[in-house]
Amino acid sequence: MSGKPVGAIVISGSTASNGASSITGAGANVGSNNRTARNLFTEDDHLYWSRGRNQVEAGGWLQRVQANDLLAQDQYGQASFSTETTFLQGTVATFTLVPAPTELGWRSYEGAVFLEDVIKVTPRLEVRAGFRSESTNGWNEAQGRASNYNIVSGVLQTTPIVGNSALWTNRANSCLRPRGLRLDALGNGKTAVRGGFGVYYSLLDTLDYRTDQTAPFNTAESLKTVAVSSLNFTPGIPPPSTVKVSPSNIQPNLPTPRYSPGACASSSRLPRTPRSMLATWASTPTARSCRKT
Repeated sequence: MSGKPVGAIVISGSTASNGASSITGAGANVGSNNRTARNLFTEDDHLYWSRGRNQVEAGGWLQRVQANDLLAQDQYGQASFSTETTFLQGTVATFTLVPAPTELGWRSYEGAVFLEDVIKVTPRLEVRAGFRSESTNGWNEAQGRASNYNIVSGVLQTTPIVGNSALWTNRANSCLRPRGLRLDALGNGKTAVRGGFGVYYSLLDTLDYRTDQTAPFNTAESLKTVAVSSLNFTPGIPPPSTVKVSPSNIQPNLPTPRYSPGACASSSRLPRTPRSMLATWASTPTARSCRKT
């Protein structure tokens, strides 16, 4: 590309990021010139109330996410040659380039509220009953430059839709979590059995790696079977008519990943030694969504 460093060169290898090559790769990396700045602003508050055998805790948490980054790959181009012979002949199998990379600013509000009651059911049995609800307002671009490709009847559409949010359906507006229990097994305050079940969610606040690589702001252009001598890309000048757009996409109604671990542990305090603990864990990860909007 005119005025830019030499791009990545791959021989008998993959066009993927840092793909394998039959000989040592040359030129820049496909991730060259990538940069990101992430700011997190967090507020939380807790309220405690005790009465009799109940100790109640309630609280709220709010976080503002700002991700200002430029994560488009192939900013300097990547030339992939099928064999060493085609490399010596100067025939590129696949050439990929983002000629006009654009920095984007992603924003998201994340919030949570929780309520927990620690109940001393008996002198030996303690139960933690409660819930935690989490939510987010989606993955939004500060200047309305969030673009994504629509999928109609299983077919990817060729024109991206540009708007404020890359997720057209927010499926993380109410995510609930339960709690667990504790048992003094021998009634001597030294041996305890703990059990619990939790539900944890990923609020999808690290999507910028994918959403930074979508047309029209970070269009990846690709050419097949082209001579090195004909590769002449200049920002602002239309590409050759044979160029194809290599789409990057995330599911517009992406489910919120859910992780559901269960745990059981026993611990005993030994004389004149630190506490020892023997624990077994069981977990079942899922990828189901929270409530839809």
